[in-house]
Amino acid sequence: LIHNLHRTVTTESGQNLCKSLRAKYKAVFIDEFQDTDKYQYEIFSSVFMGHPNTIFFIGDPKQSIYSFRKADLDVYKLARSKSETFTMYNNYRSNEPLLEKLNRFFGVEDPFADNEIAYTEVGCGKPDLGRLVDENGKENCFECFEYSNKGQATQHMVEKILRLLAKGYSILEKGKTRKILLS
Repeated sequence: LIHNLHRTVTTESGQNLCKSLRAKYKAVFIDEFQDTDKYQYEIFSSVFMGHPNTIFFIGDPKQSIYSFRKADLDVYKLARSKSETFTMYNNYRSNEPLLEKLNRFFGVEDPFADNEIAYTEVGCGKPDLGRLVDENGKENCFECFEYSNKGQATQHMVEKILRLLAKGYSILEKGKTRKILLS
């Protein structure tokens, strides 16, 4: 599907389709753009860039996880170099202690061994967001592990999730705790 659409919109014969898409969509939001491949980017750029339409590429290169699907960070960097960029300075999905630890962890020089990908320190946009606590009320928000293979990582994560569910871990929020449930 992607290759056929790419072949169509990047040739002269596909210009009617491009015009129709531009007429229908005045603004386009491409979320999780860090997981886009070359063909997907060329589709969006061929159809919408250089025209009055507005296109937003929304993504964070530090979150790219689909290299097995040909997601290409060089494509992300290319798009970013041709676009005006905006940075979010507050995170609304993570609590303050976790963000403080992540800021410290990634606050080293060139944390991704790529001078085109920087870490921007973020603040907590929702300070009253719940916190993970153990059965004794001790906060437990950040751990690092190293694995020699995927099987080890999978096994450890399964065991960790089972412990979280079985050992009385809770979410502490606004002075009250609620049990962690499967969802």
